Amino acid sequence: MRKLNLAPIPKKINENNGFYGIQPQGCIMVDTKELFESIYIAKSYRLAEMQIEVERCHQAPQICIVKKDGIKEEGYHLLITECGITIEYSTYSGAFYGFMTLNQIINETGLQIPCLSIEDEPDFTIRGYMLDVS
Repeated sequence: MRKLNLAPIPKKINENNGFYGIQPQGCIMVDTKELFESIYIAKSYRLAEMQIEVERCHQAPQICIVKKDGIKEEGYHLLITECGITIEYSTYSGAFYGFMTLNQIINETGLQIPCLSIEDEPDFTIRGYMLDVS
């Protein structure tokens, strides 16, 4: 598998054998109504036709976004297998960051994406930026 250019670089990436083919008319399942809006806004143009359903899909979901205890705040686990894609999170920010990482992978590889697992979390709970213009 070729190296993925992801920003920020995730803490842990494990490559697995195989690929998963996303169907543009598929379904994204989220577990809460609050998460629905964030994912709707974050969908890339390649996923524009995918329906987002809360709690269950009318068909087998291709992407499941579910809350899981034990993941650090703003962290996520992204698992891509030959059977589908799962993003696990503990806060909505983590779900959003996991979905944005998935968007980056899709933009690089197309709709035939490599099987892999990613675990990521921020190094610091408070983020800042300083620009010294002197």
